[in-house]
Amino acid sequence: CFSVFTHFDERMQDLWLGELKRILKPGGIVILTVHGKRAAGILNDADAKSLKQKGFLHLRSQKLHGIVPEWYHTSWHSQAYIIDRLKALFDDVRYTVVPDGLQDLVAARDSRLPSFAPEIEEHEQSDDGGWH
Repeated sequence: CFSVFTHFDERMQDLWLGELKRILKPGGIVILTVHGKRAAGILNDADAKSLKQKGFLHLRSQKLHGIVPEWYHTSWHSQAYIIDRLKALFDDVRYTVVPDGLQDLVAARDSRLPSFAPEIEEHEQSDDGGWH
């Protein structure tokens, strides 16, 4: 999910994380991006303070008003916030700062063991060569 979670408000983010958990194959990995510290450099002092306190900030853009839904604008996550959010759903969460990048990578693994094929019923060969 590259440059998806950088746009969701918190409610939509949580809905998507829940859905990703639901559809992820056991043992699968989710990779997503969030705005890193470099991207947060554009925030004014009040917004930067809010991000630091809450760990999450969603700002609505006037230029996008009426074009995109209110839940889809621009969001920032602190490293601790997104790790905690993902750890509530997944077992192994890793955050990678991308040097000189505006977005960092976050990977989360579902450590449920993959299920194997259903047990195959044993059949016996009949006298006529068929199976039953």
